Amino acid sequence: MKKFGEMVHMMGLPSLSELGIYGMEAQSIAIIISLVNGSPLLLVGAPGVAKTLLIKKLAHVLGLKFHYYDASKALFEDIIGFPNPESLKEGTLRYVHSEMSLWDKEIILVDEISRANPSSQNKWLEIIREKSLMGKPLTRLRYVFAAMNPPEYTGTYPLELSLADRFSFIVDVPEPYEMSEGDLERLIGECRSQQIGGFGDGNGDLVKQREIWRDTISLMRQTIPLVEEKYGGKIRRYVKRYLHYFTYLCQSRFEDRPVSLSGRRLVFLKENLVGLFAYFLLKYEQIRYRRIEKTVEMVVYWSIPHRITEIDLPNHIVVQSHKRAWKEVFSKGNGRKRYHETVYITMSTVKKVVDNLNHMGKFELRKTITRLMEKANRSNSLFDFSYWTMAIINVIKKVQLGKIDIDHSTLEQLKGFLEVSGYEDINLWGEGTDPDRDIAYFFMRLWISKKSMKSSKREVDLTRYIEEALEAIDLWREVK
Repeated sequence: MKKFGEMVHMMGLPSLSELGIYGMEAQSIAIIISLVNGSPLLLVGAPGVAKTLLIKKLAHVLGLKFHYYDASKALFEDIIGFPNPESLKEGTLRYVHSEMSLWDKEIILVDEISRANPSSQNKWLEIIREKSLMGKPLTRLRYVFAAMNPPEYTGTYPLELSLADRFSFIVDVPEPYEMSEGDLERLIGECRSQQIGGFGDGNGDLVKQREIWRDTISLMRQTIPLVEEKYGGKIRRYVKRYLHYFTYLCQSRFEDRPVSLSGRRLVFLKENLVGLFAYFLLKYEQIRYRRIEKTVEMVVYWSIPHRITEIDLPNHIVVQSHKRAWKEVFSKGNGRKRYHETVYITMSTVKKVVDNLNHMGKFELRKTITRLMEKANRSNSLFDFSYWTMAIINVIKKVQLGKIDIDHSTLEQLKGFLEVSGYEDINLWGEGTDPDRDIAYFFMRLWISKKSMKSSKREVDLTRYIEEALEAIDLWREVK
C-alpha cells in the first residue's frame, strides 16, 4: 500500500479541471469509481453544464472509441444496425454495421434519456447494465454513461425504477452559481476553442493526463482486494444496516406502497463504497472514518436512484439512513448504541402508557400527563427532550381524535408546555412533503426556547440539533 501511495503522490490523482471541466472535483470521485468498477453512471443536470463535454473529454483522455446517442431520437436500427440479407440466406442473423451502431464502441453517452418516452427508455435496459444487445455481448463496450435534465424540467419523463436502478451512480452536476469563485473564474476565462479542443499545450498534456487516469484506475483495481480483506466486513454490515433504516423510514413515509432497495442496488452500494475506500487508501494511505464520513454520505446519496423516478422520496430518508448505519458500524465505541438500547426500553414503556391513557381515570390521566411534561423539561439533551415530547404529541393526538377527555387546567398546561395558543398552531402532522423534519424543527425551537440558548450567549449548532431530534423521532417510531 505504501508503494501505491508513493506512486500516486508522484503522479497525482486525476482532476477534471485538468481536462477543462470545472466545479466538479467532488463528482470526479464517483466518476473514477465508476471507471474502476466498469459500472454505468448517470449525470443529472440543467442544460449547458458540460455533461456531454465531460464524457467526450474522458473518452479522449482514455483513448477510447466514443459515440453519442440521443435517446429521444435514436432508432433501434441506429443502435443495432441493419440485418444482412446474405446472412439470412445462410440461416444466421448478422448485422450491417454503421458509424452509429454499438458493436465497435468502447465508451458511449446516452443523452436526453429523460426526454425519451418509457418505451424508448426500455430499449436501453440491456445495454446499460449487461453491456449486451439482443442477447449478444458488446465485447468492446467498456463504459456506459447517460445524461438527463432533472425530472421537473418541461418535456422530461421520470425514469422507471427498473431503468434508474441499472445505474451505479446518479450524480448531480452543479450549475455555475454553485461553483467556487476560483472555478467560476476559470470557467468564464476558458477559451472556447481550448475547451472543445483538448488539453492546453497539446499532446504533452494529453500524454501526461492519459498516464495519470490510466495508472489511477489500474492502481485502484489492485487496491480493491486489500479493501475487501481489511474493510469488507464492515462495509457489508453497513449496507445491511442502511437497508434496515431505509426500509423502516420508507414504511413511515409510504404507508400505501412498499419502497425499498433492490438486491442489485445493495450490490452497487457495496461496490461504490469499496471503490471509495480504495480511492482514500491511495490518497491518504490510511482510512480515518471521521475524515471520510461526509464524502461517504455524498457517495451514498448518489447511489440511491429514487429521486429521478416518480417516487417522491424525501432526501432526509437517504441521509438519515446513512447517518444511523454509519454510527452503528463505523463510529468508535458502542456507547451511543448502548444508550439507544436503554432509551428504546424506556420509550417502549412510555408508549404503552400513552396507548393506555383512555383506560385511566381523570386524576391518573392528569398525573401522567404532568409527569411527561416534567420529564421533558428536565431533559439534558434535545434527543431526550424530543422523545418525551413525542409522547406528549401522541397524547394530543388522542385528545384531537376524541379518545381521551382532559380537564381545562391540563389543557392549559399542555398549551403552555408547547408554547402555542391552540392545537391548530402545531404543524406536526400537516400536508408537507417532509413532516418529520417539520416536527424536528418544532422540537428544536421549543428546546432552544426552554433552555434560553440565545445565539449571543452560545453558538447553536442547528444541524446537529435537527439530527438529534430526527434520531429520537425515528427511534420512537421503531419502538413497538
